[in-house]
Amino acid sequence: FIAVSGCSALKLKAPANLRVSDDGFLSWDEVDGAAAYRVFINDGVFDTDENRLDIFWLTDSYGEYLIDVVALDAKNRIKSESSELFEYDLQDSGGWTLQYNGESYDVAGTEDSKNVVSGKVILPSVYNDLPVTGIADAAFMLCKNLTSVIIPDSITEIGQAAFNRCTSLARAELPRRLKSLESIAFGDCKTLTELKIPKTVQYISGKMINGCNGITTLEIEEGNEIYESQGNCIVRKADRQLVCGTKNCEIPENIASVGENAFYKMDIEKLSLPKGVESIGTAAFQNCEKLKELCLPDGLKTIGSRAFSGCAFDYVSIPMSVESIGGDAFNFFHGLSVTLPKSVKKLGANAFDKYVTIYTDLKHDENYPEDWKLPETQMDSSFIYSFDSYAPAFPVKRRIITDCVFVCEDGVPYVDSFNPEHNLDSDAGNSDNPYQ
Repeated sequence: FIAVSGCSALKLKAPANLRVSDDGFLSWDEVDGAAAYRVFINDGVFDTDENRLDIFWLTDSYGEYLIDVVALDAKNRIKSESSELFEYDLQDSGGWTLQYNGESYDVAGTEDSKNVVSGKVILPSVYNDLPVTGIADAAFMLCKNLTSVIIPDSITEIGQAAFNRCTSLARAELPRRLKSLESIAFGDCKTLTELKIPKTVQYISGKMINGCNGITTLEIEEGNEIYESQGNCIVRKADRQLVCGTKNCEIPENIASVGENAFYKMDIEKLSLPKGVESIGTAAFQNCEKLKELCLPDGLKTIGSRAFSGCAFDYVSIPMSVESIGGDAFNFFHGLSVTLPKSVKKLGANAFDKYVTIYTDLKHDENYPEDWKLPETQMDSSFIYSFDSYAPAFPVKRRIITDCVFVCEDGVPYVDSFNPEHNLDSDAGNSDNPYQ
């Protein structure tokens, strides 16, 4: 492919085993003694110090690319024969289409997208002399053979579930004019390792990357007026809400809340929220199945519905500052123990699993808060006084330990002592005690 005769003596082995990865990197076996390499792609020439080259943007149109590599010495002289010619053939797999929206075009899926789309997809910026400005909802959803996608700068919106469950998607660089990233736009893209968001974005859904446990880099370009990135978390500037984060994030100290679905299905193993966090949104940590250690800060006031449903820890201490816990907040915890102070005034249905052990500073004969009662309109189990949904006539067994003495560390209580006489472990129907 390239003549090297006439160069000074060729002493190095020719680069071998050329290949292109799903994320768009050309690589080859390292050559002993090589200081650098020169890559020839069709009419282009590119030098690199490593035995790899990012060709993601160098191959931005469909067609055949002829690639050749030689090894260089420290003076950039060719010192090897050329590699065997590598043919990189990019063809449109199909399975997607363009839909007119009245002013421009949107990229959309087809009935058979999930079975047809494969490899690298290159989206156009113009069609029929009009711009292509959006990727429609679910356009590439379940396209498990899609490995990378070039998104042109004309695209301003990536719709709901646009790339949801594209489990082989290794690279998707976002366009420089993007304004909106909708719910689960990249949900469950397990192979995706980084996502860099341009400064033009005006809306980011908390569920944008739910279940993307491969992402280790989540950043937003400096200069965005609405959001900023810290420690692989996206934070909304106006109210200091943590919108979304990765499993390896370092939660910023200066946030005020954790937003809805911010860490849904992330493989977080331990969590300590900083002081200053006042609320945890709906499903913020739902289905974080590896989460085994949890520390909630004093000053926390609200825990949203399903906030920790489906997590793995077996103990939680509710700070004395908490006023409200939403429905199903800690549900599906088998064997969970919890310290629940009477400062909590609102408790949603099914806030805790029916097998939970509750330690409370309420007296066994004390009137419990009105919101702890079973809602009259439902027959499934609520936190303290519940009925089995399959057999509502038979109360569910649970263990409620009253008269506990709490000791606090920074407003977070732990059990110092309790009265074993009020350790209730029998059917509610056999006792007059309302806490059973």
